Amino acid sequence: MFSDKKIIGTLFILLVLFLGTVFAASGCFVNGQPVECPQFLNDYGIYIVIGFFVLIIVIFAVVGFFFLKAFMTGSVTPVLSKTFYTQGETIQGQMKIKLKKPITVQSGTVTLLGERKTTSYSRGKSTTRTDVIFSTSNNIVLPPSYSIGEAQVDFQIMVPQNVLNAGKLDVSSLGGVGQAINFLQNVVVPKTNWYVQTQLKTSENIVLSGRTRIDIN
Repeated sequence: MFSDKKIIGTLFILLVLFLGTVFAASGCFVNGQPVECPQFLNDYGIYIVIGFFVLIIVIFAVVGFFFLKAFMTGSVTPVLSKTFYTQGETIQGQMKIKLKKPITVQSGTVTLLGERKTTSYSRGKSTTRTDVIFSTSNNIVLPPSYSIGEAQVDFQIMVPQNVLNAGKLDVSSLGGVGQAINFLQNVVVPKTNWYVQTQLKTSENIVLSGRTRIDIN
């Protein structure tokens, strides 16, 4: 239902805004020197602080509710016979389902994901982010409902040809120059991390998700 990184990022931004508002409401400074605060902060500063505080509580409550609901429902995990694959090969596996309560199924998918971490530097500080550079999915045929307990469902998904070029510039038409650029890309561009991810969505819009790291060559 939610991406953990998006949740953390949203909460961090809200926290920064909240703390900034608190400091602004308690006093305004320019270059370390106190100055007169804008009139709206003098008039409404306390209400802004209370509003942000309530908003953060609501977001934590909503996020916690969905996490708890998914945890109380169960889990899914992709189970593979191996973790090393080549381009053009078909990945075959099973989605292992563990349920703590009966569910009605809405959909099931298996996804091949390619993620790349990049680090940037500014003013002596580093920032790392993860980008999805490749994603392809297949539907998994599931029974309409499951009871409490464990079950397994077969799935398969193909590793496309040339998938290792995902996120790189296509310079195949540049001849020798293209070969040089490709060499630089292989050296400079960060390594892609590959995952097989399975998801099961219930009729209550609860998403159970699990992933397994694989290697592609």
